[in-house]
Amino acid sequence: MNFHGPRPSYLYRPHPDGLQVSRNEAWRERNAWKFDYAFESIAKFNERIEACDQFNRSQRRLLIGLVNTAYDWLEELEEDH
Repeated sequence: MNFHGPRPSYLYRPHPDGLQVSRNEAWRERNAWKFDYAFESIAKFNERIEACDQFNRSQRRLLIGLVNTAYDWLEELEEDH
């Protein structure tokens, strides 16, 4: 459930060269737990959003904000390292 939609900077960034690709893959392998944690958190937030009282807008807004923050964090992890 992505509330942001695609971001042009993410879609149109230049393709990295071979060295950068291998550095990024090595970084992702060392930090795979961060991705796992983010995906688990997003799944938990989505479950809590579905369980919310549909008339309690403030609680839903808070949880949607947490999901968006987690997506932003994942996008930062995807940047070149």
